[in-house]
Amino acid sequence: MFRRWHDARGKERNSAGYIKEDLYKIQPDQVYAYKRIIKWKALPGYTFVKPLGELMGEVVCSDIYNEGDVIGYKSIGEYEFLIDDEKLYRVKNDFITIKYECQGNEKQYNKSGS
Repeated sequence: MFRRWHDARGKERNSAGYIKEDLYKIQPDQVYAYKRIIKWKALPGYTFVKPLGELMGEVVCSDIYNEGDVIGYKSIGEYEFLIDDEKLYRVKNDFITIKYECQGNEKQYNKSGS
């Protein structure tokens, strides 16, 4: 949902769903996540990730993954959002290709045992 946008002449305008400041009328298919008190919840079919690298991200909210999971996804499936002043990607669950088990804090395996 775009709250404000710029027309062809560069003039800032309110979206069609604007009612008054911080109140908009939107269609159900325009909602991907919502906030309950302090925690974001993703609607079924979507995962929001903090980008970690190319086509990889840490889950912030999802209907099927846990917060903090690290996933990989296809490039056709992500869209950038600014949520709570943080850049997140919305990824359709169908485009998630892998859930990495390594979270980056494990000790490196040493075959010799030293």
